[in-house]
Amino acid sequence: MDVFKDDALPSIRNRALLVSVSFRKPQMTKFDRKATDDAELANNAKGAIKAQKRLYPKHLVDPIISLEAEVYAYLRRKTVRWGDSSMYLLDTSCFAEVREQLEEYKVQREQLVTVFAQNWAQVLETAQDQQGALFDPSVYPDVGEVASQFTMNLSFMPVGTLGTDLFDNIESDLKEAIEQHVTETTNRLVSDAVRDPLRRLMSCVINIHDKTSRTDSRIHESLMKELTELVEDMPSLNITGVKELDDLARYCRATLLKSTEEIKDKESSARADVAKAAGVLLESSDINPETAKKLTVSERAVMAEEAADKMLASIKGIV
Repeated sequence: MDVFKDDALPSIRNRALLVSVSFRKPQMTKFDRKATDDAELANNAKGAIKAQKRLYPKHLVDPIISLEAEVYAYLRRKTVRWGDSSMYLLDTSCFAEVREQLEEYKVQREQLVTVFAQNWAQVLETAQDQQGALFDPSVYPDVGEVASQFTMNLSFMPVGTLGTDLFDNIESDLKEAIEQHVTETTNRLVSDAVRDPLRRLMSCVINIHDKTSRTDSRIHESLMKELTELVEDMPSLNITGVKELDDLARYCRATLLKSTEEIKDKESSARADVAKAAGVLLESSDINPETAKKLTVSERAVMAEEAADKMLASIKGIV
């Protein structure tokens, strides 16, 4: 039986929004060089072990993690998954209810983070008891910095092109609320579109500086590969047309992109020039070049993301 034989199916973009929730947390684990060396020595296993230590006791962060799982479960109940993405389809008639509940979850999570911060002395004391001789207080940021890294973002986007027909059958106050959230999300996505290539580029610069500034490092053929691809693809990656991002790519192309054959020689002027240029760029991003050496991949990623955020904040016209 053709149920819709005489009536067209309603357009999904006229009755639904895309919604997603994302969480960010501080670095939960850290590579431990001493534990790795000790384990490899004890087992005669060179390069086969990578020891990670848990920075924060599991039972003290579990309430936050559990709430995140509850949020996702709620979202799955109230929406329909949109393909393979992290977005969900939300009926516009349910917008007010779901938004209110998600905002409530956000407040609850902030309260749990506050409790975590208030128990900071216990967090460090328990971490020291668990880690024993591996405990290093210097790897723990200030409690305020740790707390600020617990974030929860709510995104509301139209399905397809945002047009007036999306709001045809919605009350004016609900229409205003939807428009506000869609605008906030759009502004954040503009920033994210610039942040991602910045982060990737800074990660490359940190790695190149590390390898070219140390005499005990080996230069592999892959060192310049990612930066080369980023510089070549920057016009398409820079979808918002930010001049500063193009300028940064040009600087990297002119000063950092050397063949690995040129910089393999530890005494070569090309190697020294690349190290110097990379160091200048790091310093301009408020990174001490000395602290950017011998980092793990995850540590480099964190440093690159922080640098990208600082650079993004200085670019005019980015919300």
